[in-house]
Amino acid sequence: MRTAAQGSHRVRAWSLRPVIMLALVVVASPCRGELVPPALPDLSAATRAAQQAIDSPIDLQLKGPDLDAALRQLSRESSVSIRIDLGTLMARKVILSDPAPARLKAETLRAALQELLAPPTAMAGRPAPVSSHEGAIQIDGFRWGPSPRGGSFEQGRWLVNGQVLDEAGKPVPRAAVRLYCWAWVMFTSTDEAGRFTATLPANGKLEVEAWDEDGGRRGWIHVGHGLGIGVHQKAPKITLKPVRRATVHVTGADQQPVPGARVVLIGGGFPYDGSMTSAAGESLLEIPADLEVEAVIAWKHGAGLDYVGSREFGSTRGNAQPVLATDQPVRLQLSKQAPVQFRILDQFDRPAELSPLNPWVLNKEGQGGSFNLTHLHAREMQFTDQEGFVTFDWLPAWQKDKVNFSGWGRQYSFADAELTVQEASSKLQTIRVERKTIVRGRVFDIEGQPARDVFVISRGGGFNKKSDYCNGVADHEGRFELAVPVGQAYLFVALSRNGKQVSAAEERVIESFEVPANDIDLYLRPAIRVFGKFPPRAEWLEKEKPVLRLVGDDLNARRDVNLPGDGSITPVRAVDEIQLDLKPDGAFSVLVGPGRYELAPTKDAPGIPFELIEQTEYEVPVPPL
Repeated sequence: MRTAAQGSHRVRAWSLRPVIMLALVVVASPCRGELVPPALPDLSAATRAAQQAIDSPIDLQLKGPDLDAALRQLSRESSVSIRIDLGTLMARKVILSDPAPARLKAETLRAALQELLAPPTAMAGRPAPVSSHEGAIQIDGFRWGPSPRGGSFEQGRWLVNGQVLDEAGKPVPRAAVRLYCWAWVMFTSTDEAGRFTATLPANGKLEVEAWDEDGGRRGWIHVGHGLGIGVHQKAPKITLKPVRRATVHVTGADQQPVPGARVVLIGGGFPYDGSMTSAAGESLLEIPADLEVEAVIAWKHGAGLDYVGSREFGSTRGNAQPVLATDQPVRLQLSKQAPVQFRILDQFDRPAELSPLNPWVLNKEGQGGSFNLTHLHAREMQFTDQEGFVTFDWLPAWQKDKVNFSGWGRQYSFADAELTVQEASSKLQTIRVERKTIVRGRVFDIEGQPARDVFVISRGGGFNKKSDYCNGVADHEGRFELAVPVGQAYLFVALSRNGKQVSAAEERVIESFEVPANDIDLYLRPAIRVFGKFPPRAEWLEKEKPVLRLVGDDLNARRDVNLPGDGSITPVRAVDEIQLDLKPDGAFSVLVGPGRYELAPTKDAPGIPFELIEQTEYEVPVPPL
């Protein structure tokens, strides 16, 4: 067999013995191991309402100018919340400030959302992953982590029961509400008593903004900071007030006004767009009166970039620093260095077309914090052309530190380079990535019917000691597509949103590119409860926590799989490894499916093997620590 790195252009896939992926369902504190009881309310009725809305026809005249306003109106008019993983939109270069159509009409809301959130030409053909989950319509590609991000058993939740009031303290009915916690945004609305309820992943700082029905009065509040597992309950009150106006003046290195520059204000870690600068270099913004402004940035291709910031945004570290004053015009002066050009090539020396790349963090001396460009939410994301080239002609003259340039497209592996702008501009920079292939399949429920909107996971074990994971969501017909590198063995598994049903995973070897794997069928079944007890400990450090491994076949021993001649010594196999969170007394409980497992006292330690077939529960013999 020839690997992709050796130039093979074929795809071959062998169907191997089914095994099962595991899923955590009981979670504990990552520091102390304290059991966190589930505290989310019963959201099943709201989830059914969201699913009904997804499947219903829609014909709505949109009032707002952009996608953000359209989603607020859609949530209010339908009385259904909408929760979005912004990473999913950013990967598609869909921005909430993009223009919205005048009318939203389709046979189903699912189809309408596909149209509303259609990516630009560069990302065409990729439907938005629309589903119903935890009481809301959810748009989440589930691509970010090794555990189910949208319904994670390892990530905590904000549970917000808030109220929107006017300045006289009276409730505001039918107010639009937007909650933001990196990188999640949720749209909902208030009832006749001005109250709203929302749940979204706890991923850092939570900010809430509200609008009255006419959009003329707005309110904003910083709610708190939440990370880790468990439920973080908050009951904020948001007061609507007249908007505050801010002005930004942009000049160039010659101190002359710069027309046509883009201006973005960061408040509470969220980007607010200003108007494009006028001939006088002026940009105007309307923001909530109570918004904590942290930074303002302006840039223009060929002219440069500048920002001013009073504190680190998007982190708790910035909370103790002052906010940025906007009662007087904010003045920015664009500057630039020599253009930086990259070329991205795949493992066959072919151009990686339409591969995203962007600088990450800029650091200007004398400012209260650096500027993380990911908080622009893809506004300045660039893509390679047909020959794999991408050029940055706006990097500021004051940037002296090294800059990380990175991007993660669906069809290619992560592109990454770190160097100073001076180094980068001295010659053409080449980045190597690995081209992936697309595998396809379907998920079926216990009755053999298509299972809609369930998580799909792949875990790889490389022939050359590498590993890879890829996540996705099955659509409303149970179909899924995953982009994976060739030259690896994979475990593919489906997982229900609550983790109580899993599929027997199919193990495949994806050898090369020519023959696609389009027949991966996964069948959900009730999970098996596995439990055990380690010796009690006052505190469990992350590196000391036990792990439960799902293991595939050792491909060294498979006669039907020809490994490359790399002299493999350790087993070459696909492995999924999940760190266990323990109660103070050392107990743990997880839901898994049939398959071969190893329970190891720590991540790098050998484990005690066991196999599950049809048990409903199984107590694992615990190895010594």
